[in-house]
Amino acid sequence: QIVAQARDHLRRLIAARYPHHGVIGEEYGEDRPDAEHVWVLDPIDGTRAFIAGLPLWTTLIALRQDGAPVIGAIGQPYLN
Repeated sequence: QIVAQARDHLRRLIAARYPHHGVIGEEYGEDRPDAEHVWVLDPIDGTRAFIAGLPLWTTLIALRQDGAPVIGAIGQPYLN
């Protein structure tokens, strides 16, 4: 449930601010993957660790422009 909530929240934020951007993700699939700007999301990478309460999961977010990576970010909450 929490994985779906995180995924859906990120997608809503992107759609609200950048309605013409695409989004692809491991859990949900693709939405406008041929757009000029495409977000690549994995809101909880390491789902099994997350569910087990282990601090070995991350949030991965990247942006592609015309198919080329522009920026990527990794969040590891257990590292603050």
